[in-house]
Amino acid sequence: MARRHLDHFAALARALAEKIHGPDQLLVFEHLDQELDNLRLAISLASRAQPELALELAINLAWYWNVRGQYQEGIELLQDLLAVLPTAIGLRAAGLAALGRLALNVADAPLSEASLTQAIEAWRPGGNGVGLAHALVSKAMLSINLGRPRPATEALLLEALAAARRAGDAHETAQALLWLGVSARNHGEHATGVHHGLQALELARSSGDEWVLAMALLILGGGELMVGQLAQARAHLEESLERWQALNDPHNLARTINRLGQVALAEGHLDEAESYVARALSMPTAFPEALAVEAMAGVAGARARYRLAARLLGAASAMPSAVPSQVRPLEEQAWFAGAVKVLGEEALRADWDRGRRTRPAEAVRYALARDYR
Repeated sequence: MARRHLDHFAALARALAEKIHGPDQLLVFEHLDQELDNLRLAISLASRAQPELALELAINLAWYWNVRGQYQEGIELLQDLLAVLPTAIGLRAAGLAALGRLALNVADAPLSEASLTQAIEAWRPGGNGVGLAHALVSKAMLSINLGRPRPATEALLLEALAAARRAGDAHETAQALLWLGVSARNHGEHATGVHHGLQALELARSSGDEWVLAMALLILGGGELMVGQLAQARAHLEESLERWQALNDPHNLARTINRLGQVALAEGHLDEAESYVARALSMPTAFPEALAVEAMAGVAGARARYRLAARLLGAASAMPSAVPSQVRPLEEQAWFAGAVKVLGEEALRADWDRGRRTRPAEAVRYALARDYR
């Protein structure tokens, strides 16, 4: 019975992994939701007698864990399996790449970098286009998050793009284009960022890749927000929101809801902004996003609740994040001048500094209560 169970679900995981980036991906995720307990049992059974098969199962579930926000489950399983398997097995590079991407999502930079570097070194000589591209894109994302020099980051992405195109893989090609766009945007080249983002968007639409499509819309909307193109930002973010809801990706859903809150704040719609940001902060994610706490600080500042605004902004500036937080300094906030007139700069900075010593969970509680005494 155990053998039949293992064989059946190993075959199922392989078949679904082949479709997880294509036009049937929503059905694939639903199927994986329904069979998750059986797949966990299959990994448990295989880990005792066939650890290589257990690793294959875990690799085939890795993207599901990424999308569903179940990062820690994937990290722990992959670490346990990689620890007992010989370094020379062919699946090891794929396991390391999967581990590196999951670790990236929980801001474990040392684990992510070590895993991805090993995967890249293993794959480069053999020319595994799709796997190499995936690991290179993930390492470039880490490089962007850590604020490393642009040339090294874009070298990784250009190598990933070439590998993905050689392999004919639309998912990794689109991801490489997306993050080339983010890198350009982060260095003030908005037009180049939009160009790459639209290329990724078109490729995702044509291949039916809902996840990349939702991410492209989120990135384009975020870039438009940064340069004040609020109508375009709202349109892209609202479409992205619909797609994240269908995908049931909690982390990116929260990010998109918060960006819509930032758009509403920039438009002066404070009640709408507060509602969006509170919703984002209330969602279960790996950790609260610093930009959401900053957005709530912006709402508080616009309502002349300056002590709350300063404390929340201080907390946001010190929070860990898996994506570049880009929390703006105190003196660049729209409410700073008004706050200085009311409280004085010394008192305002004291509240900001107090906020920096606030634990993330406490900062979220203050933000959701919208009250500070």
